[in-house]
Amino acid sequence: MGPCAWCCRELCAIVSSSAILVCDFADAVAGGALLFSPLIWPAVVVHAPADLIIPAYGCCLLLLAGLSLLGVGLRSAGALAAATILALVCLVVEFTLGLIAAADADAVAARGLIIPLKWALLLIAVS
Repeated sequence: MGPCAWCCRELCAIVSSSAILVCDFADAVAGGALLFSPLIWPAVVVHAPADLIIPAYGCCLLLLAGLSLLGVGLRSAGALAAATILALVCLVVEFTLGLIAAADADAVAARGLIIPLKWALLLIAVS
């Protein structure tokens, strides 16, 4: 392998690792905010079951960030595979919640979560 191929491989590894770290940081921040969401946003998360489910989802995002960081740091394919599966589950949950909240805000409010239509559409778009 020549020096150009080696440089290209190392540069791609650094860029991909940096992108994963940025996503992990975003997941950790979002997970921490959701973990404490009943305290941070009491007007949005009003009663059960939302005050239990939303912090549990925050824990899931924190676990995702931890698994991904572990996989990148140790170059562990197993940890990265677990993080990928968990990310897929999180994506499905986010997208489904966004669709439900956009379609029937009253049903979501009855379960203790008050989401404005703009937030629901943003959640769908981000997913």
